Amino acid sequence: MLEETLHGAIKALMELLALTWPVASGRALRLSRYASVLATELKIPRWDVEVAAMLSQVGCVTVSPELAERICRGATLTLQEHEIAARMPLIAKKILSAIPRLDAVRAIIRSQHQDWRSADSNAVPPIGSRILRVVADFDVYDSQRISVPEAIGRIGANPAYDPTVVGALRAAAPFLGTAVETFEMSLNEVEDGMILASDVHNPLGVLLIARGQEITSGIEEQIRNHWVGLPITYVST
Repeated sequence: MLEETLHGAIKALMELLALTWPVASGRALRLSRYASVLATELKIPRWDVEVAAMLSQVGCVTVSPELAERICRGATLTLQEHEIAARMPLIAKKILSAIPRLDAVRAIIRSQHQDWRSADSNAVPPIGSRILRVVADFDVYDSQRISVPEAIGRIGANPAYDPTVVGALRAAAPFLGTAVETFEMSLNEVEDGMILASDVHNPLGVLLIARGQEITSGIEEQIRNHWVGLPITYVST
């Protein structure tokens, strides 16, 4: 019962994030899928790193939607904005502190920006943190429309990343966008479980639903109320 309650709380939190901060929600879901693929490739348990990746963006609720979008897309930030972005893992850890049985998840989130190896060998972050750092930066490159091979090449050339995780990223390339089938349709045609392959904006350019977002009952309700008729692209599942 406790496990079901925990899963339900996480699901509700993510749906609320999708309805209020779509850019953060879309990124969180993409990171969780990438992390799951890499954990499978590395043959390690997936749950902690999947959930950590999914919850890693909840700190975005403390900043404006505009800044959240710039952080998630790897835009050039001011010094003050850099400091805010650097505090995001700690903010997420504090927000999640009230949810029991997430100690390992919070540890992964807290260390997600650390280099995989430092002068102090005891400071090596958990494997989940090393995965999260790789997939987070891979997602930034993808947001900037950098090809999967080039993104992996840039990551592989940076000594800040765990080479074992980078190797898993290379092996998982077909599952990270190079062999994904997409379809185009109107929003009124989407169904539960579909995953958006592109952002959805209103005619004024405001982000409504981020790519990577899975269609849920809450998203469908928003579509029915506001956005029917806008064309979108989704990834087959």
